[in-house]
Amino acid sequence: MNEEFVKLQENIIKDFNLQNVEVVHADVRNRADLVSQADMIIMNNVFSFFMDRDEQAECFEFIHKHAKKGCLIVHNPDIGTVLAHLKLTFQTQEWLEVISTNEECEMFANGDQDVLSDCEMLGFYSVR
Repeated sequence: MNEEFVKLQENIIKDFNLQNVEVVHADVRNRADLVSQADMIIMNNVFSFFMDRDEQAECFEFIHKHAKKGCLIVHNPDIGTVLAHLKLTFQTQEWLEVISTNEECEMFANGDQDVLSDCEMLGFYSVR
């Protein structure tokens, strides 16, 4: 994440007085301490835009190894789409349980098809 977006997120956290949220500007592979303690990991179009496939696989292998059981992962786009072209040592279905959010997406979108489409692109998972 670039520095500008880090500052934007930090300002939002401060403005809303979110005390249990931390934005870390670092290579995830250097922060096993944080990944192993995280209750939630949010990833938005990560890795594929600035890493080759081997590096992408390395990052997901790292998260697979260090994310604790029960950690929630929110990924955009659906993680299956992102992982399909990578050579990994694990099966996504064995690592992550899909959490259905269809009802919540429909309620949130309130009839707006663009919002519903955006919401449906997100994947929600729990580490097994």
